[in-house]
Amino acid sequence: MPAIRPTLTAVFVIVAIATLKVFDIVRTMYQNQGSADVLANLMFDQYATSSPGNNGANHSAALALTIFVLVLPFMAYQIVQMKRRA
Repeated sequence: MPAIRPTLTAVFVIVAIATLKVFDIVRTMYQNQGSADVLANLMFDQYATSSPGNNGANHSAALALTIFVLVLPFMAYQIVQMKRRA
């Protein structure tokens, strides 16, 4: 098991990042049904329905930052693992 640990961690990190970025799949499958709420879809919907008197753009920016904060630790871990292998 220790021999395949680096491979397993790399796969885990890649799958975790891909899971957090499911926007296009969910958007395509559930176009306007409203039954699939993931962070990326909520961000897009908030921005698409924003108007000058509405705070939709602000909420969209906050959701984008949330997605970034959630993905950042996985990216950092992946970079550290890649540097150790090199």
